[in-house]
This record gives sequence, structure tokens and C-alpha cells, in this order.
Amino acid sequence: MRYLAAALLTFTPIIATATPSIQAIWGGENQLALKTTQGSYITGSSFNHSLGQANGYHSLTKFHTDIIDFDCSFSTCLFVDKNLQLWGSGYNGSGQVGVRASRSENVKQWTPSINDVVKVSAGSFFSLALKKNGELWGVGSNVSGNLGGRSLGRGHNWTLINTNVKDMAASDEFTLILKNNGSVWGAGKNDKGQLASPPNKDNPPVWIQSLAGVKQIAAGKKFSLALKYDGSLWSVGHGTHGQLGIHLVNERQVSKWQRVLHGVRKIAAGKAHTLALREDGSLWVAGSNRYGQLSLIGQEKTTFRWVKSRDNVKDIAAQRNGSVLLDNNGVLWGSGDNREGQLGLGEKSYIRWWEQIPFQGSAISKQ
Repeated sequence: MRYLAAALLTFTPIIATATPSIQAIWGGENQLALKTTQGSYITGSSFNHSLGQANGYHSLTKFHTDIIDFDCSFSTCLFVDKNLQLWGSGYNGSGQVGVRASRSENVKQWTPSINDVVKVSAGSFFSLALKKNGELWGVGSNVSGNLGGRSLGRGHNWTLINTNVKDMAASDEFTLILKNNGSVWGAGKNDKGQLASPPNKDNPPVWIQSLAGVKQIAAGKKFSLALKYDGSLWSVGHGTHGQLGIHLVNERQVSKWQRVLHGVRKIAAGKAHTLALREDGSLWVAGSNRYGQLSLIGQEKTTFRWVKSRDNVKDIAAQRNGSVLLDNNGVLWGSGDNREGQLGLGEKSYIRWWEQIPFQGSAISKQ
């Protein structure tokens, strides 16, 4: 492992010659990032310099380099560039940016850390990085055992925490990982049964295996999702807002995986809402609709049943209290909380129904 000195990024204007096609979308806590045929774009909050500068964006803005993966917690952002270099910026109080910087200060510009990374996931005070060889590395706070072992320290030193990993999801104080063999494992806080184990105050000090035959995972605040190869969606953990897609009568959580939907091809989890893209291109939603993130006009603030929100959908992404979709015509849509510009819809506060996100590939900056 090597650490690189922070590089100050300078910017010069460029002009896009045609509207680019969107290839991938990522939702951060209060951010949105795109990969397109003509580069990458971002919008949203830069609280604590999490987007590498003091101010955020209220519309999609061209990024200085190509992004292959992106994620943000409330005040820390991470991205991987085309050379598989991991970069971070923002709050570093627990060392979660993963660089040799004072933990008492924010990292105020994009700063490189480890390389050979293909995927990142940002927890509240810790970060995860998946290398191309299947090694999972972690950094930052481990107060809840979320890095998979109590012996791991707190700080800016990246530590190998697991191997043969295909995917991972970091939440507030727990981690889910998906192994290459399709098994799901969890570590960290389990107070609502989110690790598919009986709730307890003593966080498990080791990884817990809970499900098999899985191809994708997602983690919300105190709940977990798993999509199996047969297209079935499973959920577990905290379900007060309906985010599990099941109606809980006497209990506020479940600690055993529940099969809740079928015919699903992709999933995404917000703080308390769930998005499920089905094989027929329809988007089904469950959970909190407080900010309009389910895009269900006339619906109550919470729905415990699955409701179809949109047809003709190609891809999805979830934010803390927002939702983004890409339709089969290549048009981007958003719904939910936009107070920080995280949907790229200007100064509007709440979007209650799917609204097209302006995107012309117009220009801003280049390294």
C-alpha cells in the first residue's frame, strides 16, 4: 500500500459538442453522479468540502475526470477514476478519507489514496474499497465492528478486511458484503436485525453469513436488501416506514430474510425507502414517501405495500431521501429531496413527482 501526496486540481472550461449518452448513474447521500460517453457529471451537496470544494452544485456539472464508481456519506465522498485510483474528499474525523491528513480537519480537495480499486462504498464514519483482485479494504471508524473485527483500529490506514468479494454496501454502522460464491455476510451494528441475526446490543465481532444465491446487495439505514439470481428480492431489518416491502403488525423489525418481490433485476436503498427495477422495465417502490422519493402523488407518507411508480425504466439509483431513474429513451428523471441540488433540479426543494433532470452535456470544467 502506498500513499500519494494531495494534488491540487485546476480547471479550465470545455465545451461539449453533442449531448452524451448516459452509461451509469450513482446516488450518494445528497449527491448524484453520471458516467456518459463524453465524460462524468456531478451535482449536489459539498458539505465539509465533500465534493472537493467549498460549494456544491444545483445542476449536473462536468467533472474533471472520468468516474467508474462513486459514493458519498453525509460529509465524505469517494470516487474511482479510469486508472483505478481511489480519491476522497470531505470530513476526515475518523480517518474515513483514507489519507495522511489531520483527522481534526476536512480534506478540502480531491486527494488520492489506494489504487487498483473498482468499487467504493461510504459509511457514516468509515469507507470501503473493493480491489480488482477481490480484496476488500476498509478505513475509518470501527466502533461498531463494521469493519469485521474489533481488533481493527481507527485511523487513516487502509486495512484488508476480507477476500473473494464481489460487492459491498456500507451503511451507518454496519457492512454487507457479497462473496464471489453468492453468499451474503454482515458485520457491525445489529440492533434492528439488519444482519439477519437476532437483534442485540453487543455488535458481532466477526462476519456473519446469512444468505446464498445472491447477485446484488443494498443497505439502507438499519435494513438490508438482497437480490437473488432467480430474480427474487429479500429484505431484513428495520421496517417501520415500510421499506422492507412487508406490513409489520406487531413488530418494527424482522431478523430473518423475507422474500418480498419477484421478477427483479436491480435494487437500490435510500435511508428508509426501497427501489426495485423489474425485468419488464417497471419500477416498484416501498417505504417512506415523506420527501416525494417514491413519486406517488396522493399516497400517504409511508407505504408498506409495493406500488408501481414508473414504466420504461433502464436504470435506477437511490439517495438518502431521493430517487433517480434513467428511462429507455436515455432521459434522466428525479423525485424527492432536492434542497442541496442533489437531483440536479436547480433551487427547487421537494420534487413530489418524477421530473426530468436537465442534462445537455454542457460544460464546465476539466483538469
